[in-house]
Amino acid sequence: MTTTGSRSPRLTPDRIVIALLAVEAFLLLSQWFRWFTFNQNKGWAVLIAVAAVALTLLSLSLWFVGALIFRWRFQYSLRSLLLLTAAAAIACSWLTTAIEQARRQREAIAAILKARAGVFYDLSEARIVTPSPPPLETLLGTDFFRDVAGVQNHKHSTRFADADLERVAELKSLLSLRLRCSRVTDDGLKYVARLPQLTELSLSDTSITDAGLEHLTGLSRLKYLTLSRTNVTDAGAKRLQEALPKCTIIR
Repeated sequence: MTTTGSRSPRLTPDRIVIALLAVEAFLLLSQWFRWFTFNQNKGWAVLIAVAAVALTLLSLSLWFVGALIFRWRFQYSLRSLLLLTAAAAIACSWLTTAIEQARRQREAIAAILKARAGVFYDLSEARIVTPSPPPLETLLGTDFFRDVAGVQNHKHSTRFADADLERVAELKSLLSLRLRCSRVTDDGLKYVARLPQLTELSLSDTSITDAGLEHLTGLSRLKYLTLSRTNVTDAGAKRLQEALPKCTIIR
């Protein structure tokens, strides 16, 4: 549809839609590489993308109404409509994925807490509840904005076992896992292998053997591994050290 008049805005609907797609791509990259402060809380980038889509739709709607009333030039093509649909679909899919990931994290946290282990969002925190959360965090939940950073078996608790590690494996951003005095076995360490960001792992006072260490050879970011009072031999520790030369193994 085209309406003509003496006034011609410098922008066109085509350019606005292309700019929206560029903004979404920029936000996706910023979230991936953590360029800005707001990227430290994972939910903000997707909310900005959704807001950008909503603002674009509102602006185009007002522009169209203004064109009808004031006879401004308003021209759009089928390509613009398809691109706008794609931009809206990207934002909605991203939001849906973020909500689903937050739900799965909440469920994993509930299962881990039931196994008498502690869960925290920051390595300096001892609890999973943040004080005075902002309104959006209250509405969408802490798990929408923050990844779990660490899981720790409670002192003197032996309830945590291999089945609980399967839920821990869903926390892909986990940095620290402390399983001291747990009932984790060699077989359970196959779930630990699914944590690519892990930098600290404690297996002290468990029944882990050399066979279980084979599951850990792919954890390239692991910096500290504690094996005190386990069934790991010097030979097993040496083989793992060769596979992970940057890891400090404490025995």
